Amino acid sequence: NTCFAVGWKGTIIRTTNGGADWDTLSTGTKKYLMCITCLDINTCYAAGNSGIILKTTDGGNSWNITYAISKMAISSIYFYNDTLGFITGTGGGQVMKTTDGGITWAWLNNNCKGPIVDVYFTSESDGFVVGYNWDLSNKTPISEIVQTTDGGTNWTKINVSLNEMLNSVFFVNNNIGFIVGTSGTILKTTDSGNTWNNISSGTTNTLMDIYFINTSVGFIVGVKGTILKTIDGRNT
Repeated sequence: NTCFAVGWKGTIIRTTNGGADWDTLSTGTKKYLMCITCLDINTCYAAGNSGIILKTTDGGNSWNITYAISKMAISSIYFYNDTLGFITGTGGGQVMKTTDGGITWAWLNNNCKGPIVDVYFTSESDGFVVGYNWDLSNKTPISEIVQTTDGGTNWTKINVSLNEMLNSVFFVNNNIGFIVGTSGTILKTTDSGNTWNNISSGTTNTLMDIYFINTSVGFIVGVKGTILKTIDGRNT
């Protein structure tokens, strides 16, 4: 029943009754917040412009502010456990890692040239970042999916031959994962991310985020009020 959303001027809102009512929380910042992730009902991290990271350990009643790096616009934040976390940025190839719960952050070299929009890890060693680069000659985006199997030390690009901006990645389990992006793009893997297949979404609207609450029920949200839902693990 509990959920959070973030936005402009340091806004964090919270519902505890499944979205029927929302409360605006005090955050202590006016920075634009772009992303939020929760380890459990009490511990959450939010992040955004100027490298700001906020952490709560009491379900959002209070937030502590830290900074990863001042000039980084953080596009996504993901914690695998209470110590291991990752952030990505809108600058070219920006990925950072923490192993002490967000106290310190270190850059990870990767093969991305353009903005990295989202990150997800299925284990302490196996993870993915997604985003896009630009084909300047044709003025079109080039989809980028990059995988690590050693906790971010080394990264390998996965060829998908797609000209879309990829916005979000989520894995239901170690084998099955999804990526969403512009033009209604949904990509699905059933082999731990080694290959990705384009599946029909029924819309051409830009899809911004994807999340599954269990192996069957998942949601996608996008522009123009787009909301998609599956109850069979995205067979429909």
